[in-house]
Amino acid sequence: MPRFAYTAIESGTRRERRGTVESASVESATILLRARGLAPQVVDVAPESRRPRAPAGLPGSAGWRRRGSIGMARGIPAAQMATCTRRLAMLLRARLPLVRALETLARQERNRRLRLVLDDLADQIRAGGSLSDGLRRHPAEFDRLYVSMVKAGEAGGVLDVVLERVAHFQERAVRLRGRLRAAMAYPLVILVVAIGIVSALLVFVVPKFEQIFAGLPVP
Repeated sequence: MPRFAYTAIESGTRRERRGTVESASVESATILLRARGLAPQVVDVAPESRRPRAPAGLPGSAGWRRRGSIGMARGIPAAQMATCTRRLAMLLRARLPLVRALETLARQERNRRLRLVLDDLADQIRAGGSLSDGLRRHPAEFDRLYVSMVKAGEAGGVLDVVLERVAHFQERAVRLRGRLRAAMAYPLVILVVAIGIVSALLVFVVPKFEQIFAGLPVP
């Protein structure tokens, strides 16, 4: 029977616990840990149970490709980031382990930049890090407030609730930004139309009046 390494939060003390458990699958291991009064954050196959893989630093391995491309993950639209955050919160609320949730989002994500970020976050958690530590690796996508709220959610064992609130704040910011753009578009259109009218008068109308007045006798 395979062994699974886990990182969990004790329900009573809110302390982080790490260890291994034997189970038939990730889902059954998660159920077993919850029965012990633990809130699983990461449940993954233990290193001794994994099949031999190519070294991550060698060309041709998945880890090498991701590390070589992760620097390109810049400028993800705010609306897509908000949607991704809400979907992650929903998966965690459905009792899916964090690594499995990130892998699921990465497989379903069409934006290549965001998919690379999600893959890198999953790799960091498999290596024993936390989600907040992985977010700090991508300051262009996650600001300090985002990272701080996620860290607080991890410490309190309420990561799904915190991510849902973060998604709510992001969605409100996107809507507010859209309203500001719409409000600024109207006066900009009026200004462009006014400049066009004045330019047409100066180019076509004023020269004709100049010719008319030039033919009149001077009093």
